[in-house]
Amino acid sequence: MKMNRIIIISVILLLAFSLMAEKKFTDFRLEDEKGSTLQLSDFTGKGLIVVDFWASYCDPCKKALPHMEELHTEFANVEVLAVNIDNPRLKRKAMAYIKSNKFTFHTLYDSDNKVADKMRVTEIPYTFLLDRAGNILFEFSSGKADAYEVLKAEIAKATKSISKEEATKPILRKEGDK
Repeated sequence: MKMNRIIIISVILLLAFSLMAEKKFTDFRLEDEKGSTLQLSDFTGKGLIVVDFWASYCDPCKKALPHMEELHTEFANVEVLAVNIDNPRLKRKAMAYIKSNKFTFHTLYDSDNKVADKMRVTEIPYTFLLDRAGNILFEFSSGKADAYEVLKAEIAKATKSISKEEATKPILRKEGDK
């Protein structure tokens, strides 16, 4: 009887700790528009990271990208990674869209959807907010009208949780910084 109680308590504690464990975003190796291979670890350790999955055929995605640019230009402690999931035939269309809109955030290409599949992205646009270690702080389907405000609020909340020595409020990005 006592042994059963110990086993049950152990299982409950194990489940509680596993639920409390931070969910880490998968490290990836994806190409950018220049053909350079980048990985998530290239961006960790610096500040918050926004990973936004999008496609060139998705109107809500295209409406969200200017807001991603706003985040990128407004906050020096937020790195924006727009991950395009178009198939290889549409990659050029996606690249042209980014170039014609003069977006300056990093655009990466997941043409085989390996990263999107690992992260269980089933709809687009879909956005993740990561801490400096790559842990997922917040994720949501970001095609709604208030998505930008929701994301900014989550960034503000995450920024407040960063120690005062590191940052107490967002740092404005200087013009010319990527």
